[in-house]
Amino acid sequence: VKFLCIDLKLEDYAEIIARYKDKMRLIGADFAVGNEAIITDYNVTVPTSKYAVSKDGIVIYKGAGILEERQWEILLKGLTNS
Repeated sequence: VKFLCIDLKLEDYAEIIARYKDKMRLIGADFAVGNEAIITDYNVTVPTSKYAVSKDGIVIYKGAGILEERQWEILLKGLTNS
């Protein structure tokens, strides 16, 4: 499973994102600066939006907010099997 984290606060820039990644010790995930097209294309309404995309490019999960451990387990199993 590959993680790509896209910052959806459009006022943030690459340096802020890099500091956040280092502070949170988020190893193994790629981070990118968001843009208006991403927000529009994915119909993002809150910065904590989460999407899971299968190997075939199909969105298999869309949600927002904090996920509990069991929710992550289900989501990651779904991605692994997709």
